[in-house]
Amino acid sequence: MKQFKMGLITSLVVLAMGTVAGCGSQQKASESSAVSSKRVTKTSHKARKKATKASVKSSSASSSSASTSQQSNARSSSRASSAATASSEQVATKKMNFAQIQAGDYTSLLGSWTEVAEAANYHKGNGTTWGPVATPNPLTITARELKNESMTMTANSITSNGETSAVGYRHDGDVLWADTRSGAIIWNIAFYPIGVAITGDFQGTNLPSSLSTRKERIMIRTSNNDFTEVFMRN
Repeated sequence: MKQFKMGLITSLVVLAMGTVAGCGSQQKASESSAVSSKRVTKTSHKARKKATKASVKSSSASSSSASTSQQSNARSSSRASSAATASSEQVATKKMNFAQIQAGDYTSLLGSWTEVAEAANYHKGNGTTWGPVATPNPLTITARELKNESMTMTANSITSNGETSAVGYRHDGDVLWADTRSGAIIWNIAFYPIGVAITGDFQGTNLPSSLSTRKERIMIRTSNNDFTEVFMRN
């Protein structure tokens, strides 16, 4: 009987210890689960925080890119406007300025000019006759000088073959004339703006089609056989 009691007590003790061990395992598992849950929550919080920062950076970068693009567009627009203004000013300086020309300032004539027509009176009874330009003669213009192969015009005078003659100016409609009055050779230089046709008795008839009114022209005539050259601005 005594042995039976001892065995029963021993069984109860073992059962109690197993129950305690089981509770301890459950508590540890619960604690481990709680820790794991906290870690997951913490990791999730960090992930959301990083995602928020990334979103803010992306938004900031996008805003910065848009601002940079707007600034670039503004600069491009400004450059285009400046280029258009400069182009407009260059076109404006290509218009003949009669007041400047009469003062000996040829800046409004600067640029490239090409001979497009020639005429002469060979005294055969048919007056001045226009002909083709075999070899174009040059016309050189600086701010203070206008010259071809035979004469040089500066301020109020023309020099040719070592002889200098005074120049007088006159207006014939929309054309400005510069004429000499004395010397072995008389010179007549006419400045034709765009849209103004070349007319006059001594220019003859049957003007060549090369004398377009769509460009500015300078006509240089001498009393030597009425030899005439017409130069057109390129």
